[in-house]
Amino acid sequence: MNEIHAEKDVAVDGETAWVALTHFNEWVEEIELVDRIEYDKTPIFCYVGRNYKLHMPEGFPIKYRISMLDRKNLEIHIEGHASIFKNELICKIIPLGDRKCRLIRQQIYEGLPGSLFKSFFSKREKSEGQQYVEAWARYARKLDKERYDKDSHSK
Repeated sequence: MNEIHAEKDVAVDGETAWVALTHFNEWVEEIELVDRIEYDKTPIFCYVGRNYKLHMPEGFPIKYRISMLDRKNLEIHIEGHASIFKNELICKIIPLGDRKCRLIRQQIYEGLPGSLFKSFFSKREKSEGQQYVEAWARYARKLDKERYDKDSHSK
């Protein structure tokens, strides 16, 4: 299978990691290999059917659509395409107990175009995947700290 996998363990609970993931429009531009995200600025970003574009430094946008949100299993599926190239991004969270979880980003490249893309750009895509889980983890830790600070001040 034409797949690239990245993961990171982070010291936050699964719910906090989920909130961070569903707000990825707020942190995805931290990824070096993403210039900007383009979407209509409606208040809720993450819902099934949401369309958006990621503009890459190479000068082309990739169109994405959120195709599945599974809050119970802490998983999101996103379909991407640019010309004949299609891919699927699966992001999931695995709770590890004691306020820890594993963030997983799996990128699947479809068909011959996907196979060729992966063979030529594997290093770039692995770097992007790792940057993605790192940015996601940073944002989750930020949310966790904000919640902790708010809880400690309200006592």
